[in-house]
Amino acid sequence: MVHGFSNYSMKNLPNVSVIVPNFNHASYLKQRLETVLNQTYDSFEVIIMDDCSTDGSQELLVSYQDDPRVSHVLLKNENSGSPFGLWKEGIELAQGTYIWIAESDDWAEPNFLEKLVPMLESTDAVLAHCKSYNASAVRTVLDPWWDSFGTDFWNQDYLKEGTELLKFYGKYRCPVMNVSSALIRKESIDLSWFPIRFRYCGDWWFWMRLFLVGKVAFCAEPLNYIRVHKKSAIRNRKSSSLPRLRENVEVIKEIHMGLGQKLDYSEHYDWLIYHWVEEMFREGKYFNPSYHKTRLPLTFRSPFYKAYRKQMKKKLAKG
Repeated sequence: MVHGFSNYSMKNLPNVSVIVPNFNHASYLKQRLETVLNQTYDSFEVIIMDDCSTDGSQELLVSYQDDPRVSHVLLKNENSGSPFGLWKEGIELAQGTYIWIAESDDWAEPNFLEKLVPMLESTDAVLAHCKSYNASAVRTVLDPWWDSFGTDFWNQDYLKEGTELLKFYGKYRCPVMNVSSALIRKESIDLSWFPIRFRYCGDWWFWMRLFLVGKVAFCAEPLNYIRVHKKSAIRNRKSSSLPRLRENVEVIKEIHMGLGQKLDYSEHYDWLIYHWVEEMFREGKYFNPSYHKTRLPLTFRSPFYKAYRKQMKKKLAKG
């Protein structure tokens, strides 16, 4: 069941549909919504969706329903179990040419849309995205997600074929660090892509499907802020669970299939092996068969056990 509000009074169809999916982010919602509503680019609608929050979020969200730019306020009374289901529902309601999925705990510069919309309007790119800041309670720094490649590739704007970006970078790491940093051409999205079965890595799978469709534009100016807190996606990425790691492997396999490439190990997957082994020892499950029966590709097994033996030696040395 969904309790909702719809506002169809807008005279003209918006150019951008901003989807704000929320679950228990009441303390961050005002900043999120205000940085959407105060965009310098003004042809947009806002679709607010709440996934059965229990922290007072729904009361705050309802207070925005009279804003003429808010076309829908949908409040679920049963949790969907997957953020990707909310993405799909929001896109099905969207009237705009472009989609911005603005996660409820992030925020943006006021010129986010003003910068990214022209990158889609002047090209045939399927999406445009930008650099992001990681913002915690104590500091704000540029997101370092791609630093491991040792290149200045992301220091300038570009327009590239999505398949090429996947071949050189996106098959090793999720090619769009944060969905809030991206603007997507709606007609490029196939709703069958939405990976409801994924709990952790569905965004990587979704971007893979989109990158295989066409070109990708990038803005080197950081216009997006990823809030780092205890329950944030970026924090969870650093303390990966076994299901998350298994999902990573599944997505990596599917990307190689989509590119028609054989999956071989690369040093760019060292981050995955590191987290896998770290998780085993952090939980004290280094002898647990479930952590060894991982369906790792054959070429991944040697670096996995090399890292495993190294970590075991450290443990034994500590006594």
